[in-house]
Amino acid sequence: MASDKKIKAVTVLRSDADFGGIPDTISGSKKTKKKKKKQSIGMLEKPVLDLAKQFDKATTAYREGHEKSNSKKRDGWIKDLPKNSTKALGKFKIPFSPF
Repeated sequence: MASDKKIKAVTVLRSDADFGGIPDTISGSKKTKKKKKKQSIGMLEKPVLDLAKQFDKATTAYREGHEKSNSKKRDGWIKDLPKNSTKALGKFKIPFSPF
């Protein structure tokens, strides 16, 4: 007689001579469920994440320019401050999408 219960996992025992005696566990389906979100939170999440990505791009661009200027001359970062900050602001584009 077949049971109506679904099998969750099967353990296969192996002998010491074959594979070192370590049992293998074979699980059922690994399908993961997508987490549900509130719709209002989802609408807010995307613009906030996009803004954070833009800040990251801008600060990375400034930091790279700052380090490059500092490596060339002793006070190079002060002399190149307008150039580096303008370049960083050019990378920063405020994402605006009205839903």
